Amino acid sequence: NKTMRVLRQVLTPGAPTYLHGNELGKEAIGEFSEGRPYIAMRLRTDGLLFAEIRPFRREVRFREDVTPEAVEALLADQDGVAWPIFVDGSRRSFQQVNKWKWFPKQRRWLNLPSEVRDDYFLNRCCR
Repeated sequence: NKTMRVLRQVLTPGAPTYLHGNELGKEAIGEFSEGRPYIAMRLRTDGLLFAEIRPFRREVRFREDVTPEAVEALLADQDGVAWPIFVDGSRRSFQQVNKWKWFPKQRRWLNLPSEVRDDYFLNRCCR
C-alpha cells in the first residue's frame, strides 16, 4: 500500500510562509515573514476607498474618502506591497488611474457593477 501525500497550501507574496498543520515549525520561527499586504482601491464619486489586506492576520484595514495624493503617500510608506493591486471604479476611472505615473502597473480591475457596496468589493478582493 502506497500513501500519497500532497501539500495543499499556496504561497504568495501576501502569505509567503508555509504552515504545517496550521502551525509554524520550530525551525521556521526565526524565518517567519508575515508577507506584504495586498492593496485594494475603489474609485468612488465621493473619494477613494483604500484598503490593506493582510491574509496571514486575516485582517482588512480600510480608509474612506482618501485623495489620490494620500494613496500615493500610503503606497510609498509601505515596505512593498503584494501584486496585483485590486482596483474598481467607473469606466472613467480607468483613464484617471492611467494618468497617475506613481500608481503601480501590476493591477487587477474587478469591473463590478456601480451599485455594488464597498463590503462586497472588499470581500471579492479577499478571495
